[in-house]
Amino acid sequence: MVTTRSTYALGDAEIAGMDLLSTELESPKFSGQRLFSLLPIFGAAPKLRGVYWSVDKTAYVHRLAPASDAVDFSRLQALGAEGYRVNSAARLILEPGAARVLFSKDSAANIKYEYADAGALPTKDTDKPEFLASLNKLGSNGYCGVEVGIDTTGGTPQIRARVVREQPTTARCSFTLNPVAKSYEERVSHGNQLGADGKIFVMDVPGTTLESLYVQDSAQKTVFKHHLTKLELKGGAAIGLSDPEYQKTFIALLNEEGSKGATPRIIGVDEARSNIVFTTAYDCTGLLCGY
Repeated sequence: MVTTRSTYALGDAEIAGMDLLSTELESPKFSGQRLFSLLPIFGAAPKLRGVYWSVDKTAYVHRLAPASDAVDFSRLQALGAEGYRVNSAARLILEPGAARVLFSKDSAANIKYEYADAGALPTKDTDKPEFLASLNKLGSNGYCGVEVGIDTTGGTPQIRARVVREQPTTARCSFTLNPVAKSYEERVSHGNQLGADGKIFVMDVPGTTLESLYVQDSAQKTVFKHHLTKLELKGGAAIGLSDPEYQKTFIALLNEEGSKGATPRIIGVDEARSNIVFTTAYDCTGLLCGY
């Protein structure tokens, strides 16, 4: 079975704004890579350090845009038609004044993105059947990616789900709701049971009862396998995550797992450790590989 191998690198710059991030992404050292996550730098002023991700035969380019472009449906469609998607990792960067977002595009792939509205996120369990039916109707037409955004067009802000598909695509996706995992270990166990059938975790869906949303593409015979790794945080989460030794160990772990085709899909932190759920996608193409 085929997997996708990836490599990771820790950035050099102390990032305190989007311009510094953009400059590092365009530098010769990190050109063509994509922002994967941000790690804190301990000090008086809040700063971050980028973690960059690369895969063979990809070449990412980036564009800074007003934050409104990430929620304006017409702007999402226009940027998607150029092959750009929002890089959500960059949203941790806070700037004074008008906020901006980072859009990234794989210039080596001739892929465009189309969006559709799947409706408001449920607020109670009785809303879920209609929400799930909307997702499945759109999923049958290749809309396999789910993003959450705030819609203010009606005057009252509303959290809505927007689905995305690649063009061209052969994907035919279906969505299911499952019991939510109560621990990282349970998340791995649930993920492996469902992943054997090609289902991958998308997000937790609110309501009277919190449930986990999974997606499956019937057009491909994908298998997802998960495992959990824990890294100790010395001095608590705030200090531990900014410790250079921890960051060095973290990057080394990502590269070790990446060489075997595993990608960190869920990273959670408590006071004593970081909990990293790695996912290996076998024979996967398209949007499901990015969950």
